Amino acid sequence: MHPNLHRVVILSSGFFCMSASFNVAQQIQSKIMKQANFGNLGFYTLSLHYGIWGVFSFTAAPVVKKCGYKFALIFGGLSYALYIFGFLLPIER
Repeated sequence: MHPNLHRVVILSSGFFCMSASFNVAQQIQSKIMKQANFGNLGFYTLSLHYGIWGVFSFTAAPVVKKCGYKFALIFGGLSYALYIFGFLLPIER
């Protein structure tokens, strides 16, 4: 009936897991940064993240159409991973 339903389920499950894990990691990171005397930097980065997400959601469809969905998913996943990895650097001090 729906030939691509399994692909949609896999893609949406992966996106859900990535978003859920990011939210948990970000909340923990905000708390750790506050305890390490970084103030509300975790809160500001979280609000910046969702603000950028909201702005770029308007340009996502044309970018995916031009670059292809595979490249867009790879680029999005790598940039998300780099963003999360960037929070490990202040903890190493």
